[in-house]
Amino acid sequence: DDEENSDSSSSTTTFATAPESIGEKVFAELDKMRQQFSELTESLTMAKEREEQAKGDVTRLTEKKVTVEAEKESAILGKKRVLSDEMTDLSDQLEGAQDNLRETMLKTKSEISSIQDEARQSERRLKNEIVELESRLQSLRDEADAARKDRDELIQQIETEEEEMR
Repeated sequence: DDEENSDSSSSTTTFATAPESIGEKVFAELDKMRQQFSELTESLTMAKEREEQAKGDVTRLTEKKVTVEAEKESAILGKKRVLSDEMTDLSDQLEGAQDNLRETMLKTKSEISSIQDEARQSERRLKNEIVELESRLQSLRDEADAARKDRDELIQQIETEEEEMR
């Protein structure tokens, strides 16, 4: 019986050590799991912080992009306005130059017409004067011919009278 008791106590001891060792192992595993859980929680927290930081960075970059786009659009619109104003000014200047050119051309045409009219009138006047001078010349020639004839007749008469007087 004692041997049985000793066997039983030795098996109890073996048995008792086994549960302690299993419990320790369980607690050790639980501690490891808690440590891993803690590390995972910390890693998750850090990942969430990085995610939040990335979201903040994305938000800031998006806002900056929107601001830059707005500034770019504003600059483009400003340049377009300046270009449009310059084009309008140039167009106005061109129209003014064209108007001046048309006006100058009209004045020049009018002056040319006036000069041509004056030239025609002068030509007519000169032709009339030439006709009148030719007519006067003819009259003078006729008078000279008549005077020569009269002179010749007079000479003839004088000669005839001289002959008769002789």
